[in-house]
Amino acid sequence: MFIQDVDLKILPKSTVFHFIGIDGIGMSSIARVLLNLGFSVQGSNDVDGENMRSLEKLGAKVFVGHQAKNVDGADIVVFSSAVPENNVEMLRAKELGLRIIERAKMLQVLFAGFNKSIAVCGTHGKTTTTAFVGTMLDIGGFDPTIIDGGIMNRYSSSARVGNGDIIVAEACEAFGNIQYYTTDVAVLTNVDAEHLEYYKTFDNVKKYFRDFLGRVTEKTGLVVACAEHPVALELAMEQVGKKNVLTYGFADTVEKVGADVMAENVVFGRDGTTFDVRFKDGEKILGVHLPLFGRHNVLNALASISVAKFMGMKFEDIKTAVAGFIGTKHRFSHVADVNGVTIFDDYGHHPKEIEATLSMARAIAGAEHKVFAIFE
Repeated sequence: MFIQDVDLKILPKSTVFHFIGIDGIGMSSIARVLLNLGFSVQGSNDVDGENMRSLEKLGAKVFVGHQAKNVDGADIVVFSSAVPENNVEMLRAKELGLRIIERAKMLQVLFAGFNKSIAVCGTHGKTTTTAFVGTMLDIGGFDPTIIDGGIMNRYSSSARVGNGDIIVAEACEAFGNIQYYTTDVAVLTNVDAEHLEYYKTFDNVKKYFRDFLGRVTEKTGLVVACAEHPVALELAMEQVGKKNVLTYGFADTVEKVGADVMAENVVFGRDGTTFDVRFKDGEKILGVHLPLFGRHNVLNALASISVAKFMGMKFEDIKTAVAGFIGTKHRFSHVADVNGVTIFDDYGHHPKEIEATLSMARAIAGAEHKVFAIFE
């Protein structure tokens, strides 16, 4: 089926969506939004889980285990990339002639159902930055819907269902999914060699990101890109003249390339990070406090600030939003203090992510303490 076959603006509210693998982060987030929009949602998962039980409390019908009969009564079936083609529910859906749509395509359907979409992409940092942009706009009064690839600590969920006309979502590039997204605002954190089991070459990775930025709404759209990362900057600069482009980075490293949003006077402390924000037009936000650690989190903040400025947020609200951002679960999350040992949990697995994690740990520990890393 094609994405055009599903238009949430005209789809009857009596439509029943069935999710195969409903407990997954991405799947459960989309299901939550559909429930809020008034559609009927049901789904199955091979094992019981917190996400599906949370959806059940909201009115979804859930099944533990995959059975062909679970699909009966559904109109549209949504599946994740982890679901094999010979799944009994997939086979039943095809037998019934139901509309079947992959999760990434379903996310694009949601994009089309809002007046403004904001997609956050990149090899690293997109989960935190998605939460950051969403939190920023929430505090700014835009009441956005947010779909993230991790649990946002502020909302204790991977999704925030808002009543505004804006959706903020993580646009993952795995399995080529980024090819399905068309958006009004794109945030590009960085582009490194990743998912090469699918893309084969780094040139292919860059091509998919380039094509994605090319689909951002012309003239009124916005591309936000990290000037610290040469590939992200290169791809963004290709869009100059076609749409709005904002770049961000640290003043001491990117001023020569003329970044639009820069952090300066950066101070890393044990309670987080303090910095000033200087815009290319001369405006400033002084004394911004971020309760997170690491240079990469300052960059995540700058990306979010760039979007907020474009959306017309007041500087005082931006400053408040940064100070109130508490991150996402498993992204250098403080777990416990045991016998004088402070334990953090982090999802980082790419070499660049591990480097950032260890850098934060060393900054917090200081010269007088040791850092031990356990990699699973």
